[in-house]
Amino acid sequence: MVVLKVIGCLYLLSGGWCAFAPSLAASFLGFSFSNSTGLGEFFAVYGGLQVGLGAAMVISSWQPRYVEAALYFSAIFSSALLLFRVLGMLLYGSTPALAGMALLEAVIAIGLWAAWNKSRVGPDTTT
Repeated sequence: MVVLKVIGCLYLLSGGWCAFAPSLAASFLGFSFSNSTGLGEFFAVYGGLQVGLGAAMVISSWQPRYVEAALYFSAIFSSALLLFRVLGMLLYGSTPALAGMALLEAVIAIGLWAAWNKSRVGPDTTT
């Protein structure tokens, strides 16, 4: 499934950037670190979480039986991320970088929901 591979690779790249250049990635988002604990947390959450999600998407895309569920999970996750990004911008202010991230997240969420809808195999008959 191409959508999972492409979006998964975007998460892998973003997570890699956060892991291998955390200060640069953080400054793009408006973060600064007052100590190494904050740097470690950014490395783990922004780097590790994004690498884990990206890897799950890419690996799941190679297994046809996992694609529908991976798309569904990824669409929910991406929609929540978009929702919180927009709420954060409304509550705490926005920058062009954050608005760009919100736009990218909206495209990702819409793409994932569309791909999930297309991938659905039929009604659940197990209930």
